[in-house]
Amino acid sequence: MTPLAYHADRRTLTLLLLTSLGFVALGVWLLSVEGLDAWIGWLNVLFFGAGAVVFARQMASSRSRLVIDDDGILDRTLGVGVIAWDDVLAAWPYEVGRHGFVGLELRDPDVYRRRTGPVKRAAMRGHAALGYPPLSLNLTALKGATAAEVAAVVLARIAERDAG
Repeated sequence: MTPLAYHADRRTLTLLLLTSLGFVALGVWLLSVEGLDAWIGWLNVLFFGAGAVVFARQMASSRSRLVIDDDGILDRTLGVGVIAWDDVLAAWPYEVGRHGFVGLELRDPDVYRRRTGPVKRAAMRGHAALGYPPLSLNLTALKGATAAEVAAVVLARIAERDAG
């Protein structure tokens, strides 16, 4: 199989970074307003500040964010390393808002869940509680990747594996 590598779209990341920084500035302003609870401002600063750091790191990286090759699937946003083909049972495209994802059904998702830290594990539990798969490929801000196309590639690879 020819490896597929998807990189982050710098224009989208720039927009996300600027939006996050704007909300950080709003949070700082809210902290200066008399009579408002400070937690609102701090929540803005912490949440959108963390987002700004993530987007800045992704912009600075020249590595592919999603790689699909003979070894398996590597989505750097998941933080679980390569998901081996033998572990992938099914895949399907879905959207949340206008953001594309590819849900993965894995033989033993706990193997991959244990590779993450407590924050990502909590996010995975949250996804499952909302009815989404705990492990999904995040296609947000990827150049040239649609959920339907990436799911088709994953499904074709599963079919190849199962056929022979």
